[in-house]
Amino acid sequence: LDNAVHAVVERVQGSAATIAGGVFSGVSTAGSLLVTLALVLVLTFFFIKDGPRFVPWLHRVSGGRAGRHLEAVLGRMWDTLGGFIRTQALVSFIDALFIGIGLLILGVPLAPVLAILTFIGGFIPIVGAFVAGALAVLVALVANGFTTAIIVLVLIIAVQQIEGNVLQPVLQSRSMNLHAAVVLLAVTAGSSLFGIVGAFLAVPVAAVAAVVIRYIGEQIDERASEGEDDETKALPAPGDTSVPDPKPASPAPAASED
Repeated sequence: LDNAVHAVVERVQGSAATIAGGVFSGVSTAGSLLVTLALVLVLTFFFIKDGPRFVPWLHRVSGGRAGRHLEAVLGRMWDTLGGFIRTQALVSFIDALFIGIGLLILGVPLAPVLAILTFIGGFIPIVGAFVAGALAVLVALVANGFTTAIIVLVLIIAVQQIEGNVLQPVLQSRSMNLHAAVVLLAVTAGSSLFGIVGAFLAVPVAAVAAVVIRYIGEQIDERASEGEDDETKALPAPGDTSVPDPKPASPAPAASED
């Protein structure tokens, strides 16, 4: 037994540098991700809040006609992105509310803190919900036992399924004027092609593309309507049989006298 303990101690001491390096690397990566996430959230907030102030400047730079179209499209894009952020915050709040209430009913300690982590994790697709849910299950397992941990796991899975398959597509489709099926297809395609980043950016990208397509369609319909109005004005009114006066012929030049 002493030899086995001595061998384990020697192995741990020999691997201390590797273990310390792995821990330091993990802590550095986690810190970098947190800082990046905070920076992205702050920049997104100011982009949505102060973005429209740049539109007049872009209008002046782009010129009269192009600037008018650019200003209209960018204004709609900012409204759409603002709706996406507000919807994401609402969905995260609903998740945190129901999970927090469930944790309080089950007597899990740190329920308010876990609810706040659930709200923050709602802005990070897949990973955020997984990490927040894993922490809640772990706390329930340590403090309340295996049965409570299983109940918490079932609660979190149920809330996440309802949020991801029903609540989020419906709310985002209404706020961004997209069909719920389009939202689901966009998230599926984005996550399949680009992973977590694609899942997060799929819906706003699809919404922005829809805004541009709608604006182009509106401009085409407007031009077609103007053309029809011009043709209607050129046609005679119903029942009007009068013939417009022909253009008077120009007088012939006088013959010169020899």
